[in-house]
Amino acid sequence: MRATVTTAFPGAEDGTLHPRWIAVGEIITGSLAEAAVAAGWATDLDAAPDPQEIAPEPAGAETKPGMARVRRR
Repeated sequence: MRATVTTAFPGAEDGTLHPRWIAVGEIITGSLAEAAVAAGWATDLDAAPDPQEIAPEPAGAETKPGMARVRRR
């Protein structure tokens, strides 16, 4: 599992003995990521996006033939 930290917290990564402060924005893995997501301190990067969070296509957003469409977040 991979997760992005949303709230700083002290934790020890897999294979380490001593905890450290895990900063907001860090990408963490393994059991630390599982515990952080369960505690609400991180968001799961492997989870499928919530369909309600996906914005619908704006009206008139058709592309011209031969042009690629790029979705920005």
